[in-house]
Amino acid sequence: MALDVWNELTVKRGKFSIDTTGEGAEFLPRDKSNLVVTGLEAVFNHINQPVPDLQYKCTNRVPCSRGIGSSSAAIVSGLVAGSAISGADLAKDELIRLAADIEGHPDNVVPSLLGGLCLTARSSSQRWRIIRCDWHDSIKAVVAIPAIRLSTSEARKVMPKNIPISDAVTNMGALTLLLNGLKAGNDELI
Repeated sequence: MALDVWNELTVKRGKFSIDTTGEGAEFLPRDKSNLVVTGLEAVFNHINQPVPDLQYKCTNRVPCSRGIGSSSAAIVSGLVAGSAISGADLAKDELIRLAADIEGHPDNVVPSLLGGLCLTARSSSQRWRIIRCDWHDSIKAVVAIPAIRLSTSEARKVMPKNIPISDAVTNMGALTLLLNGLKAGNDELI
């Protein structure tokens, strides 16, 4: 789910540099390992063009290392900037595929690109299927931001590798109730 919290990215031609203010400014990389750069360079690699020397100015508002999608916001901003600055004007499907390849999954990058609440699944053709889910006007989002910082890769290390089938079935049912509750504005289902 993407909410109305935005990072801003300005890219211009010039000697490589990254200037970051706001969230993560004190620890995000200032070299080409920065995910904004990774996203932008993915576009140029995709269209087989050399990456020009660029200056990046990032104003971050999405909290970093809190499981809220800051890496997706960075990747998507880089991809969108790369698509624009290269003149490639990539279709949303291409951007989604590139973003999911970089992030390793589409969970946060799809809402970052499309907005709102999105469900994703890979079809038998290996194409990403996306469903946008609207929710009732009476539903308001509240975000709890943890005080501790933890990267997604570190958080996933503590997750169990296997989930009992009964838990998976219960979760699928709960998801169905949640989505219907959001759509209808029914707090009992939520």
